[in-house]
Amino acid sequence: MQQYDERVTLSNDTLTMVSERKKYMEKETKSLQKSEKIFKKIAAMKMEIDDKKLKKQVNELYDLMISRYRAHDVLNKEYLNGRTYDQQLYVMLKDKNVSIDKWGAQVEMVNTTYKKIYAANDQFNKLTEKYNDIKLLFYKKAGLVKI
Repeated sequence: MQQYDERVTLSNDTLTMVSERKKYMEKETKSLQKSEKIFKKIAAMKMEIDDKKLKKQVNELYDLMISRYRAHDVLNKEYLNGRTYDQQLYVMLKDKNVSIDKWGAQVEMVNTTYKKIYAANDQFNKLTEKYNDIKLLFYKKAGLVKI
């Protein structure tokens, strides 16, 4: 009985942390949505650039940033799925009658989802890195940064 009580206590603590993670992800998502809204306003400014090479780089930067926003959308979706599966898993751990097969299937869903989260996070990070690299090159070519 003591093991069960301990399992319930730990599950409840973890469920609280899962709820906190949701709040952090919502905050990050709202921040990126706000950023995207502002970023899209520069689309019209791209047309004001006369230098064809710079204009090409600006278009590439713009497209990369939009791709980065879409990658975050995927990351957010997978993260929320993972959070839901985590919650279900920890609720199951409090159930004295859950079968090992049902619990095992839930663990498998959690693991599969976390693989998707890691892949989505990796894609988001790669796009961010690529954007930052190309942005620096653009700044140098446009004379906005001196080496």
